[in-house]
Amino acid sequence: MEVRVFGSRARGDFVPESDLDLCLILGDLTPEFERTISRVAWEVGFERGCVITTVEYTAEQVERSPLRVSPFIRAIQREGVAV
Repeated sequence: MEVRVFGSRARGDFVPESDLDLCLILGDLTPEFERTISRVAWEVGFERGCVITTVEYTAEQVERSPLRVSPFIRAIQREGVAV
């Protein structure tokens, strides 16, 4: 599993109200696991007073599918900070 922070917090141009954008790249991804990720992100964000936004992809999607050349994925790969 790979987790990358992207967006304003990764670039360093965030403000206190900025959300925390996370990209999770997983070996396998089911709808149930996506719901769990969303729930946990909401709970942790609520506790910390920060909105956490997640996007989830499989390694297959970002490495071998047409999605790998999308501007969004390329920006995450270029600007994202691995955590």
